[in-house]
Amino acid sequence: MIAALVVVYLYNFKVLPVERSMFAEEYVTNLIAFLNIGLTGFVVASLAARFVYPSIGAEGGSFYIIMSSPLSAERYILNKYFFYAWPFTCLALILLVVSNGAILFLFTAIAFEMAIIFLGGSPVYRLMRDWLRHGVMPAQHLLTLIGWIFFSIAVSLFLALYFIRIGINKLKTSGL
Repeated sequence: MIAALVVVYLYNFKVLPVERSMFAEEYVTNLIAFLNIGLTGFVVASLAARFVYPSIGAEGGSFYIIMSSPLSAERYILNKYFFYAWPFTCLALILLVVSNGAILFLFTAIAFEMAIIFLGGSPVYRLMRDWLRHGVMPAQHLLTLIGWIFFSIAVSLFLALYFIRIGINKLKTSGL
């Protein structure tokens, strides 16, 4: 049932008559891509309402056994939550990425930005800590920060040029 819902969901995005819209095609496709995020949330929430919400109520008459166990009610609810959170999060990501290639770009760009910030956090922290506490910027910390800056720029330029080259090759092979 879930697989059929996913197939129908994805098929509907493929057969949308975007070219027959009275608005420019790029505006309609961007609007659909944006609304797809909300629609994916609606599908996942509907599935959660069908499977997650009743999972506690389905315990029925045996619920007193669960409550008499050493497991607290809070821990029981958290375990239920984490049991269902991973598969539903993966389902949402799959639906978004397959039905909307721009989301894959967005997630990749955000992951890259977070990696750069994470890698730069330690050098910046150490440099600022020493500068605020002692009024000096140690050469070692300053060199580490400069290295991080050059590394970030180099990786960013490499990735930008790499993906630009891929885009150019795809445009050449597609005949556009």
